[in-house]
Amino acid sequence: MMKFVTIMAIVAFASAAEKVNVGVYTESLCPGCADFATSTLKDAMSDKGIADIVNLKWVVYGNAERRGDKFQCQHGPSECTGNLIETCAIALYNTTYLPFMYCMEGDLDPSDARSCAQQTGLDYEKIHSCAQGSTGTQLEVKAAEETESLNPPHQYVPWVTVNGEALEDDMDNLVSYICKAYKGPKPSACNQLAARPRTRINGRTVCARAFAGEALEEELLA
Repeated sequence: MMKFVTIMAIVAFASAAEKVNVGVYTESLCPGCADFATSTLKDAMSDKGIADIVNLKWVVYGNAERRGDKFQCQHGPSECTGNLIETCAIALYNTTYLPFMYCMEGDLDPSDARSCAQQTGLDYEKIHSCAQGSTGTQLEVKAAEETESLNPPHQYVPWVTVNGEALEDDMDNLVSYICKAYKGPKPSACNQLAARPRTRINGRTVCARAFAGEALEEELLA
């Protein structure tokens, strides 16, 4: 009986613990975003124990600029198209969009959206209709506002936050930050992580934010 009560108490404690809010800010044609999404992020969210304790917000806007509901994207018009497609997929399939996003980021080609949708069981026509219409524009304006409201402002993408804290060049230790932030019983991935030292990954490609008078360029984190 005591064992049952103890198990129930652990379950109740785990249920009461708040999930960790993870923010991922990207743009659709940034090689650094693709690399992060298909490696660090995918590895983290593919672990059920980690996924179960995370509220993931993926915002696709990045280093674009806007004038009202018009957008100018860092890597040109194709990136604006890709941003709209990815933003619509996230909004329409908010619990099942990750495989589609990994596919899109792996290809870095918005024209592959139909194929990615077919491979991952999403309705391409629904996504396309959203991206081509006013709904997509409204969603992208919201993505712009969320990105522009980051504090501190993002300096490049991918830009990753955990409970509002920017990880900056330590983004590859995402799971470490999630485990540290979670107050409930730690999933096994956290215990495995504790057995080995944290490392800072150098040389990750990012797409730098352009300010007035500065060129748009890609940089390597030193």
